Amino acid sequence: MTEYVLAVEGQTTEDKRLIRPGALTWETPMPVYGPRTEGEWGTPVIGTIESIRRVEFGRRAELLATITWFGEEPTDTGLCAQVDSMEADHDVTDEHTLILKGGRIRAAFMGAPAWPETRINTGGIVPPFITDRIPGHEGDQP
Repeated sequence: MTEYVLAVEGQTTEDKRLIRPGALTWETPMPVYGPRTEGEWGTPVIGTIESIRRVEFGRRAELLATITWFGEEPTDTGLCAQVDSMEADHDVTDEHTLILKGGRIRAAFMGAPAWPETRINTGGIVPPFITDRIPGHEGDQP
């Protein structure tokens, strides 16, 4: 099974959202929905997240999801967490406009990635390959 980066805590998105490290909770398994198609009702379930684990890198953490796909693995798209039960603040004093202080991941869907790490590239390679980012392994360190 392959792990995919589902979300990044402690790193601001391009649209100025920040999830505080440790803010998200979850229960697995949970569905992975396919991309929405214009004019269609509902979104097909294309996979299941079997497990999620948090890997910390200093002030940030990547949430890694192990996914079982029901068909071919999607490529050249992004993996997005669907969060509910949110607790957030709007902060106008710094660069972050929305700071998520708590929330529960209920599902994932395919769409525009919030962080570069959550993009699924053509060929199924997910940057960065996690074992290259674990201290003690060869490769780039965060």
